[in-house]
Amino acid sequence: MRPTNSLPVLSDESGEVVGSIAARPGLVTDLGVISRVDVGGLVAVDGAGVTALLRGAMPWVFEAEARRWGFVNQEALTTAMAV
Repeated sequence: MRPTNSLPVLSDESGEVVGSIAARPGLVTDLGVISRVDVGGLVAVDGAGVTALLRGAMPWVFEAEARRWGFVNQEALTTAMAV
């Protein structure tokens, strides 16, 4: 089980979950850009400029965006090393 302040990372090619990344300000998710990480949830701003507290929502992040923040797909890395 992943920590509550981490978000699933989806593969750019298959759309499958390939890992998780810690939520942090500036991270782009499917529900908007995270502006704050609070105890009660994430605060995000969507494309229309609407700020929302994402208390029960579970946003996700595409792999390309996660890579900008240092995410490494361990499954792909293991496969590449095996070949």
